[in-house]
Amino acid sequence: MVNNKLLKKEKIQVLGENKIYTIHKLEKIVEPNLDLFEINELKIIREVWHENEMKNGKELEEESHRDAPWILSEFNQIIPYFFVKYRNENLDDYRISEIKAEYAYNRAKLLAKEANKESYKSNDYDDIRINEDFNSLTEIYF
Repeated sequence: MVNNKLLKKEKIQVLGENKIYTIHKLEKIVEPNLDLFEINELKIIREVWHENEMKNGKELEEESHRDAPWILSEFNQIIPYFFVKYRNENLDDYRISEIKAEYAYNRAKLLAKEANKESYKSNDYDDIRINEDFNSLTEIYF
C-alpha cells in the first residue's frame, strides 16, 4: 500500500532505557471509501483496531501464529479462507490432519471438475464431511 501511494511510511526514533528504537509509523494519504463496507463490517474493523493498536509487529505475529488458519496452512501457502471456521477450536494433531485432509480432498475435487478431467469419476466418498459433534468422518446423503 505504500508503493501505490495509499499510505506514507515514516520512521520515528524513540529513546528506550538502554538504546534507541526505530518505529515505523504508517499514515494514510488517501481517505478510505467507507461506503464499501456494511455497518457490521466497520464495527468489526473498529474492534480489531482498538484491540491491537498498542501491539507491535512481533506481538501481532506471535498472536497470529497461534491462530488456527495459520496453524493449518502449509509453509508459504496463502491461507485459505476455508480455515477461518476452525478459529475457535482446540486443535490437536489428529484434528489438524482431519481438517487438512478434508481441505485437500475438496480442493482436488474442485480442480478436477474445473479441468474437466475424464479421469475423475464420482464415487461413494464424494460426500464425506467431518462431523463436528463426533470428531469422525461421516457420509452425508442427498
